[in-house]
Amino acid sequence: MDDNQENNFSMKLGLESVLSKYQADWIGIPRFKDAVTDFRSYLSQIDNQKKVQEKHTKGAADVKSANRMVMCEDAIVVAKIVKAYAKYNNDPVLKDLVDYSYTELFNVRDTDSKTKCNDIYDAALPIEADLVTNYGLSTMALPNLNSGISAYANVIMTPIVAKGVRKTAGKNLKQLIKVSDEILKDSIDNMMMPFKKAKPDFYNEYFSARIIINYGKAQVSVEKKLQPGKHVVLFANKFLPGDTFTIRNHSVLAKIKVFLSDGIDVPTTAGIEIAPKMEQQLAIPEGFKMPFAHNLIVLNESTMDDAQVTVIFAHGKSHSKAGNETATKLK
Repeated sequence: MDDNQENNFSMKLGLESVLSKYQADWIGIPRFKDAVTDFRSYLSQIDNQKKVQEKHTKGAADVKSANRMVMCEDAIVVAKIVKAYAKYNNDPVLKDLVDYSYTELFNVRDTDSKTKCNDIYDAALPIEADLVTNYGLSTMALPNLNSGISAYANVIMTPIVAKGVRKTAGKNLKQLIKVSDEILKDSIDNMMMPFKKAKPDFYNEYFSARIIINYGKAQVSVEKKLQPGKHVVLFANKFLPGDTFTIRNHSVLAKIKVFLSDGIDVPTTAGIEIAPKMEQQLAIPEGFKMPFAHNLIVLNESTMDDAQVTVIFAHGKSHSKAGNETATKLK
């Protein structure tokens, strides 16, 4: 997602929270209900495509790099033993075939790395028994190298495929955002008008949430999965009065507790607890010790369940809508 799409998605998540809060007021209106159902469906699809896009940004390259590392480590062991064999048997041609350093195997083009490791394997295979018996090569060295070459060959194209997946997800996001915008503009926005007098709180909160805030670089969003009893230290920043944290606990069962601290250990006192499926915005207090760096610490209080948490750190009142608000329920 680009910045505009992130801002649009954030607006829609806030809007869905308002619709959930006032569901009793519109649930009996068939077309309103249908429109909200469609809107929620598209919101879920947007979230799924966002995750697809993010998942394929780095993982594929990491897998390829890990497989290349294993292949090259196995190859360099075989190459050194073959070089010793070539020296003993006065075979300079064989020596040249396997005369590589680890860097020369690893830090080259994808296919070149595979080709060089394959050359080492091919050079060693005919003399495998001699290498094992007289030069100390492990009986598993060549089978492991062969498996490593095959595994690496299977993932060489993975980052390219992942790039295609990201591109497709990007196109899907544009279409999903467009259609969900139309549902709001053409249906729900219009059907909200009767509530201006009948349910002014609902009406005002809805159209306040409809405003897309351009957070730009003033906002940083972090998503974390915490195992039972574990905590995470975030931001380590010089927070200022008016800065806020919006904490979303997406967990079904796990409670979380949030602390602001000078250190990295979980404080034994204070903290703000956020129940499962709840969101809360917290503002930096006016009396905050501004000269010092501080950390936001998020603790999973559960002893059995993982906690899925989103924390949005926003600089300044214009971006944060500062104020310690009561927790609101997430979808």
